[in-house]
Amino acid sequence: MKVEWFNLRRQEHYDKYYPILEKWWKDWDFEPMTPNLLSQNGLMVSNKGVNICAGWVFVTDSDFAFVGWLISDKKERELRKGCVEYLLVELEKLAVKLGVKVTMSPAKNQFLKKKLEKLGHNKFVDYNINNYFKKI
Repeated sequence: MKVEWFNLRRQEHYDKYYPILEKWWKDWDFEPMTPNLLSQNGLMVSNKGVNICAGWVFVTDSDFAFVGWLISDKKERELRKGCVEYLLVELEKLAVKLGVKVTMSPAKNQFLKKKLEKLGHNKFVDYNINNYFKKI
């Protein structure tokens, strides 16, 4: 497996990575994210020369970072094995390089929850909390 850093705000990275990411989001029936909503700290993992999954480290002005918005190639089920876990480890390494001490990774599907728990992430569940977004 190979990991590559990318920043969609750089034109050459946008041209190389955004068409891949956009396809993956659409394949999973997600609305494609725009580069201005994504961190400049993106990682993409490939396996046997095929791009498989990507995620981001969103650094704050504290020792805390959000690690998430993971996406993968829906069609490459066999090559995907081990890649998401590898991506999570690499995102954590990047977070440490960026000075982060604590990360938060939201997870909805059971697959990702199991991977996070296997890698030592502690589960915090509060069903009384809703996430609110506002486009401003």
